[in-house]
Amino acid sequence: MKDRKDLHLVLIDADLVPNESNNVSAVLESAGLTTAENWIFDDAFAERLRYEIDPQWQGEIPYTLLIAADGSRKTISGVVESNALRTWLDDQAR
Repeated sequence: MKDRKDLHLVLIDADLVPNESNNVSAVLESAGLTTAENWIFDDAFAERLRYEIDPQWQGEIPYTLLIAADGSRKTISGVVESNALRTWLDDQAR
């Protein structure tokens, strides 16, 4: 976020085990993401909420959904390498 002021980042905590909001805040702070928009699932039926985000999502975590300005989507299951994320972001700026 420091390098890309044009980035609109939305983080969604969709863990099956409910997280305490103060724990999530601590993780965001340690990653330098306190100014990012973030949401925590607050529904006992998390599968329904995951379906709303991406009907193809099977619930694996971590899961990253990248949405370009034109609405195109790229999904990544597992940990996202920072270089791959920067490449995708740079491609969007062109």
